[in-house]
Amino acid sequence: EARGRVQRAQRRVGLRPKHVALSVLGLSLLLFGLSRAYLFAISWDGFAVKTVLLDCRVESARAELKAALAGADGGVFLLDIGRLKAALERHRWVGEAVIRRDFPATLRIDIRARRPAAVLGAADGLRVISRDGVLLGGPEAAPAAELPLLLDDDGFRTGGAEKLALAWACLDAFGPDAEARVEC
Repeated sequence: EARGRVQRAQRRVGLRPKHVALSVLGLSLLLFGLSRAYLFAISWDGFAVKTVLLDCRVESARAELKAALAGADGGVFLLDIGRLKAALERHRWVGEAVIRRDFPATLRIDIRARRPAAVLGAADGLRVISRDGVLLGGPEAAPAAELPLLLDDDGFRTGGAEKLALAWACLDAFGPDAEARVEC
């Protein structure tokens, strides 16, 4: 019993110009439809920012931060989160800003505020500063906090960064419970 190979008749279909034209037309319609859907999504009022939830524990900074949020209008897809984050983090009280989009129309902003670390006896009076050396305001910026007082004969006009580094090293050596009782 010999088995022979059975060959099927294969019909070759040539690619004709009408096939190419139909493929190009179909692809063009698909891309056009996607572009229209995209334009609709970014411009639809349903995706416009309607609510901004700002979580900031520093009451005095809240009004100033709301002014920085003036650029948060428009659609959530068009909002430049990086630019908004940078604008918020330029504020003296903001250590870090975390921005989240909650679809369809809400923006959640969590502010991690800088903490007052010391009162600095500057040339123009007393100033509250954070650990990274940012001036947070006058003594009213942290009225209830017991902060160490850092004084210098020339008001930190010369060599301020080096003097602050030495003061932080001094305070760190005493420990956290002694910081409020130390004058450097």
